Amino acid sequence: MVTKYIPKNPDQPRKYTKRNAAGVKSELLALARDGHKRPHHNSYLGNRLEAYISVNRNYDEQFASQIKFIAPHWFPEFRTKKNKLLLLNMARSGQPIPEKNTTLRKQLNYYMLKGHSHDPVFAAEIRKYWN
Repeated sequence: MVTKYIPKNPDQPRKYTKRNAAGVKSELLALARDGHKRPHHNSYLGNRLEAYISVNRNYDEQFASQIKFIAPHWFPEFRTKKNKLLLLNMARSGQPIPEKNTTLRKQLNYYMLKGHSHDPVFAAEIRKYWN
């Protein structure tokens, strides 16, 4: 059973202490198990999630691997793999390139163009079908 923290003043953010770290982690795991969206990074839970999975902050390796296993859809690498596979399947099946200004087309551009998301292996593969 997860007990939720109810602040006396909802507008006042919660302070992080070592005592409530276990409660926050169990609340995050419960959200992940129930299929909820990832907490926004500006929220208290989102901030704590970032802290526990970021190596440069309050990294907790066991929690990070557990949450990534339970809710892979909360992490960009999952969405990246899913998008690349979808784009490759579309290209291989002869479908046209996604329409401009769609999310999928923007992702395709990120993977194809030089930049931090560029994937040369993916780009070479997809160019065989879409040139």
